[in-house]
Amino acid sequence: MVGGASAEAGPHFTELAHVIPTRQLDVMPGHRSVLGRSGMVVSVNADATRVGLEILNAGGNAVDAAVAVAFVLAVTHPSAGNLGGGGFALVRLASGEALALDFRESSPELLDRSRFVAMIHDGGEGQDAVAIPGSVAGLHELSRRLGRLPFGDLVEPARQLASAGHRVSEREATAIRSAWQKLSKVPAARKLYGGRDRQPIPAGTSLRLAALAETLSRVKSAGALGFYTGNVAASIVASLGNNPQIRTSDLAAYRAIWRAPLEVGYRGLRVVIMPPPSAGGVALAESLTMLEAYEPSAWARGSVSHAHLLLEIMRRAQADRVYAVVDPDTLDQAQQQSVVSQLLDPKRWPSRCPINLSRATLNEEIVEPGIASIEAEHTTHLATVDQEGMSVSLTTTLSSGFGAKIFTDSGIVLNNALASFSGKGQNQALPNRRTTSSMAPTLIEDTTGLRLVLGTPGGDTIPSTLLQLINSIVDYGIPIDAAVDSPRLHQSIAPNGRARMERNRPIPKALERQLVALGHRFINPTGVIGHANTIAIIQGKLYGYADPREGGLALGRSTP
Repeated sequence: MVGGASAEAGPHFTELAHVIPTRQLDVMPGHRSVLGRSGMVVSVNADATRVGLEILNAGGNAVDAAVAVAFVLAVTHPSAGNLGGGGFALVRLASGEALALDFRESSPELLDRSRFVAMIHDGGEGQDAVAIPGSVAGLHELSRRLGRLPFGDLVEPARQLASAGHRVSEREATAIRSAWQKLSKVPAARKLYGGRDRQPIPAGTSLRLAALAETLSRVKSAGALGFYTGNVAASIVASLGNNPQIRTSDLAAYRAIWRAPLEVGYRGLRVVIMPPPSAGGVALAESLTMLEAYEPSAWARGSVSHAHLLLEIMRRAQADRVYAVVDPDTLDQAQQQSVVSQLLDPKRWPSRCPINLSRATLNEEIVEPGIASIEAEHTTHLATVDQEGMSVSLTTTLSSGFGAKIFTDSGIVLNNALASFSGKGQNQALPNRRTTSSMAPTLIEDTTGLRLVLGTPGGDTIPSTLLQLINSIVDYGIPIDAAVDSPRLHQSIAPNGRARMERNRPIPKALERQLVALGHRFINPTGVIGHANTIAIIQGKLYGYADPREGGLALGRSTP
């Protein structure tokens, strides 16, 4: 199939038992959430959110808005928004049916194991880190199957911004500045993002992206074929230097795949999550399954007992995220069913390595030493809901910030997703394989219907962020804005089983000391953990909240 052709035969992943919610969830928006009566768009970039609202006002549905927002983010949020990366989308139709679209990047037919090992050793970037991009195929397939407006109309706002120029936001300027040590060594990046003083351009600069505008024009006219064949495809291969692993035939053969969502019950609710190759989705499902065995009223939110339990749940889920999940298309249907059923068995971890409520588990009790490095966190998440009740939770990534640090002459920033393969476990670097990802778009339903549209960037911290968000809203009744704003913890497997906290939203020092006394070890705080752009549906009204960690904008539509 050429240029992201769809899988009309149906999902490629075996659907597990359907979960039926048994209770109604009381959700509070908080005074900082944005109200919308007939639509909602939330993203990391104000220009992108405004375009999404314009699409809804023009008669588009939630899928149309999400596709348009994602294309704009390729222009205005280039460290993570992309044409040269991949992602996942979880769509809930107005009828209640949920669909999952996998447009994760895949490995080329000529993937060479020795070159992979050398690439990882050299830092996980460069030409041998680039996987076959999936974003354009995924966005085109979303529009083709579920959209209402012509695909070209959804690409046009991004093309206009690339051609005429956009004002660089504070968030974009920060991303450029943070990556400048590497970007300044790449001629194309230095020309785009550097000033006459050879320093990164500041916020407020008007930035035109002529080559990207031309590529978007081709995609507007020809759909996915405009990206995966012809001049654009040739430019991608040419950018990879001598002896590239990716060929134009790899690009032409790429396709986005519809899969059946993963479903788990939690406190009488139906939680719909992205299935494999989303390892983050599996980790979140496992985490909720483990947490449900404990009564939330037993501990005060934010107490040492509560934080300890969450960290121990994260530790076990992270082990499976790294070791146990693989591209589902490498398994037959029976194997797919068996693997996920085993991972979600509530008795599995209690029998294998039960949580000790009095001390932290040593990493060595769960995994063998020498685990791979921390997954890169440069990803972006958006959410949309329309007046008919269709919703989209979409997460997309280049893996590292600005991906492989390779810029094609067609204006595309290429991913470094091949570095997401693991050196151990199931997620091995092999030809024609999708690498797993922590991205985990999520929806929550109660007996009245859809209540929450969730997701976040953050690499390996994604399932941890979503676990804490769901725990706060569902178990403790925290308003949406306060739940999103709350300090976050993350327990990783790499490096050496250290936990992380946020530098800008640290936990109390007394709590940190108590956790250390239980055996938890912390690495230096990271700036932020996640960016959980969220939508809640409360008594027929929509409430959106843009996580302030990276800025962004939530806009509600109030007219019919």
